[in-house]
Amino acid sequence: EQRKEPTDCFDLFCRVVSLGPRDRPAGESAASYLDGLIDYKRAHRGDDLTTALLDDLDRGWLRSEGELRATLFVLLGAGHTTTFPFLGAAILRSLQLRGRPAVLTGEPETCRRWLDEVLRYDSPVQASQRRYALADVSIGGVRIATGDTVILSFAAANRDPGRFDHPDEPSQERDSRAHLA
Repeated sequence: EQRKEPTDCFDLFCRVVSLGPRDRPAGESAASYLDGLIDYKRAHRGDDLTTALLDDLDRGWLRSEGELRATLFVLLGAGHTTTFPFLGAAILRSLQLRGRPAVLTGEPETCRRWLDEVLRYDSPVQASQRRYALADVSIGGVRIATGDTVILSFAAANRDPGRFDHPDEPSQERDSRAHLA
């Protein structure tokens, strides 16, 4: 049985995503890990996400083993790359508040509102993956030609003064559910 520490999986994810084909050993190691996980869960099904995805594959809801592997890769990696920064930001912003932090009130709605505000203010994912224009278009007076690379800035959108009053000041009272984090 192949076992990896969570930090090893996170490192593999970061290397594969940032370096892609240039880090072939990381890609092969990540694929090998996922194949081992899939084989293990096939033999030891349980009440877990991997088993549920295997069931979806068996039902035909996932198209292929490759789609299963890609889904698991994103879940294993993206879960870490968003959760760690979010938890750190939530703790930091709560400590910086004047008065009692909303997360300590025990009121679910107050807590949810504050956590949405932290997501808006300190988006764990700052920008989208690369997208490519399929046609010439003009946005905000800027011409984007067919084939141009476009990257959406979630961080800028979440600090848009046209959408959020005083966007550079975190607020426990703000309803930030419309954030893009």
